Amino acid sequence: MNLQSSYPTVLDQEAKVAFLRQPQAYPEKPARIETIETHMSWVFLTPQHAYKLKKPVRYDYLDFSTVAARKKNCEEELRLNQRLAPDVYLDVVPLAQATVSQHLKELKTVGLIKGEVEGVKSCYCIDPEGIRKLEKELMDLLADLKCGCEPGSC
Repeated sequence: MNLQSSYPTVLDQEAKVAFLRQPQAYPEKPARIETIETHMSWVFLTPQHAYKLKKPVRYDYLDFSTVAARKKNCEEELRLNQRLAPDVYLDVVPLAQATVSQHLKELKTVGLIKGEVEGVKSCYCIDPEGIRKLEKELMDLLADLKCGCEPGSC
């Protein structure tokens, strides 16, 4: 799992929570996952482990509004609690969408592909209309770049 570097939106958080509620999100592929929500975290309990995801929140007494702040807090929580419960507090691991998924999302945003995402499953295909529009834009760009000179004379 890898951590997103940008400030998450509510949708990003909802997608992360939905992802973490699925067995495919975990190395042990648990049969069940219990989710507990607090004012500052979600805790995902599998039969073998507990995983915590900090919420992007800000209160008078804490600020988790950035990824860096949440990461720092997780590391400090690990450092303090590992002394008394080393078998419980194992590590801080990042969570992020795979790079390929990020690229597919961008291609979909600009209209070059169509696709659906259901939980951890994705299905994408080329959008012929989007490809035609890109082709036209590239042809127009190339036409604008032609200088009318013979090769080697520009």
